[in-house]
Amino acid sequence: MDSAKKHFFQKILTIFNITVLLVIVANFSVNKLLHNNWPPALMKNAGLYIFKFRANLSDEQVKNISESRENFLESIAVLNNEASIEKEKLVELLASAETSPELIEKSRSSLHRKQEELQKRVIKQILDVKRELTPEQQQLFGKMIKSGIQSNTMHPINRNF
Repeated sequence: MDSAKKHFFQKILTIFNITVLLVIVANFSVNKLLHNNWPPALMKNAGLYIFKFRANLSDEQVKNISESRENFLESIAVLNNEASIEKEKLVELLASAETSPELIEKSRSSLHRKQEELQKRVIKQILDVKRELTPEQQQLFGKMIKSGIQSNTMHPINRNF
């Protein structure tokens, strides 16, 4: 390959590398903007406020749902932490070379009870929210729940409801 062609391909490769770098930087910046730079107070209730506008919730509905949500989050905080600790404990027991099946079963059973209680509280919260909604709003809320479960995402920007 002669020098002119080599120089041309080096320029093309350099332009390509710069373009890729700019795309990466732009993507990182957008993700930071959308996901990480939201004020914590806004992120805490972002899903509710997005739902407010999509479902045309009244201020009273938003107030009641927000209060219910705060009570719910307080009620599950300790239990959620206990479940996380129990899960870590179970993983350690499973990874250990000399763990008895009885200890593993005891830990699994404890984790299962905590997860079951969390599920009951989540279902109760969903039903409490639904009681605040009109039938049309309940349909939209149902779509939101399905979308969140199917996409397994909790970030409000990614919800398709």
